[in-house]
Amino acid sequence: MKFIYADPGLRNNHGHHAYYCRLLTRELRARGIDVVVLASREVDEQVQAELSARAHFRAWTYWRDPDPICGWLNTFATAAEVTRQDLAQFSDYCGDDVLFWSSTMPAQFMGLVRWLSHIDPNSMPKVIVEFNNEPGLEPATWPATSIYRTRDPRSDGRAAFFRFAAGLIPQDITPRLKLTTFDGYCSELYSELLGYQIDTLPPPYQATGPIRSRSGKRPITIGDVGTQRRDKGYMLLPKIARLLLRAHDEINILVHTSDPNWMPEEQNALRELASLDDRLVLEERIADGNIWPAIINSIDLMLCPYDPIRYHSSPSAVAFEAVANGIPLVGPKGSSLDRLIRSYGSCGVTFEDFTSESIADATGRVIDHFDAFAGMAEHAATQWAQRSGPSNTINAMLALLALDGTVAPVSNRRVSDRSSVQICDNLDEVGSQHFSVVNSAGDFYQRPILASRRCAS
Repeated sequence: MKFIYADPGLRNNHGHHAYYCRLLTRELRARGIDVVVLASREVDEQVQAELSARAHFRAWTYWRDPDPICGWLNTFATAAEVTRQDLAQFSDYCGDDVLFWSSTMPAQFMGLVRWLSHIDPNSMPKVIVEFNNEPGLEPATWPATSIYRTRDPRSDGRAAFFRFAAGLIPQDITPRLKLTTFDGYCSELYSELLGYQIDTLPPPYQATGPIRSRSGKRPITIGDVGTQRRDKGYMLLPKIARLLLRAHDEINILVHTSDPNWMPEEQNALRELASLDDRLVLEERIADGNIWPAIINSIDLMLCPYDPIRYHSSPSAVAFEAVANGIPLVGPKGSSLDRLIRSYGSCGVTFEDFTSESIADATGRVIDHFDAFAGMAEHAATQWAQRSGPSNTINAMLALLALDGTVAPVSNRRVSDRSSVQICDNLDEVGSQHFSVVNSAGDFYQRPILASRRCAS
């Protein structure tokens, strides 16, 4: 058996792509399994050498066509077709091999489906597709209920494109195709959107060193780390830092960003604050496999000031790392981070509102009772090691592929197995009716879907 790790988003140490690949491929190679890594054509030399990756995919996962009118459609059509072409150039596989597609977005999913449609099902590898970003749905109300809306595809076409691609999956390949996420609720949402069963894998993240208790640690180092963006609340961070430094004496704050040029206004505000208070430390560099563990190990309290709606239907790698390392966590109420905290024994707290004041107040609650939260986080890390980490992820993948069942359409499930999640369209104001995927997906996927698409050159 050969394990083919495919990720068109893998090109440097920004974000989770290289770190995630590093964890899984090390585990596979330690088991004596032959690994082929297919990365972006633009993968940098350091990452390529470390991961023994092939520069393969021309369409980077996050590439966007700049056309102001139909760029959203050109992006999908072009990247899907280029991905299909690149896959067609890869022939080093057989029916005993496994193809794992990491961090799948709609265009890459479409390219994969089109490629699978043109190869012999008897010789195709077993395929695991992993979705780790939000599916392009948002709660119809907040706090969230079980009703979700799609978005205008011109601004966010993920839901429409994911569903369209899923409708083209050839039924004769479904016995060798598994669709997955790392969060049970996200699996429900993807399942109702795509009309297929979505399995949940244990996340591959693990402790960067021996699990240690942070109880009694003073000063407490609060960390906000990773690739910083607006949906991760970075525009709120300068005020959060000022509030925390003013209210608490025995703290330090460590802010890491892999690219300080992405949000220059906020970065300059943090630099100014750091020049006035040496308890604020800024790390402005890409964190590779050596730097990142040192950053994580230096943190006592992980701050994730994230947008609750954005992270309601998407897990957080930073939050996974916090739990794995026994670090108490602050995250948004109603999000995947909230579910994570509750599932690991209340190893952190949540903030009510997406404001600097609410986030600082929640962080203060942990600071005021830090030793108790540190003890709960240490226990959570022990549980994490038993449930998750790369060994458990690979075990779950191999067990999933050993099953004889297929990736069954929702319409083939027993009624008692169906999710209570419902999805409606976003056009109520012009009279479109809500539709429930629970009720309509059966008819949708029982009809043959014929499509002809011209790819933008």
